[in-house]
Amino acid sequence: MSKSYGVEFMTDSDGDGRLDTWAGGGSSYHPAWLRLTRDGATCTAYASSDGASWQRIGTATVPSATDGGLDAGMVASAVNLDHPGQNTTAVFDSFSTTG
Repeated sequence: MSKSYGVEFMTDSDGDGRLDTWAGGGSSYHPAWLRLTRDGATCTAYASSDGASWQRIGTATVPSATDGGLDAGMVASAVNLDHPGQNTTAVFDSFSTTG
């Protein structure tokens, strides 16, 4: 979640270990619910402000996911350029995987 882009969805589309695709947009809101789905090598990210109504953020093809393996994660950054000197807090709750 960023002030300028809302939820950001980043992927490594060529398997070289570097993030090279980005999708995002919309307003920033807290708390934010996140959902990541996968169908073969296609991953889709969704976000919600209430855990009930979902907005698609972006879809990406990740060729390395075709073999069944996939790395996924969530990250919080301490970079807080708009409010220097203030702490940034992230709470990851109810994280689960299925499949």
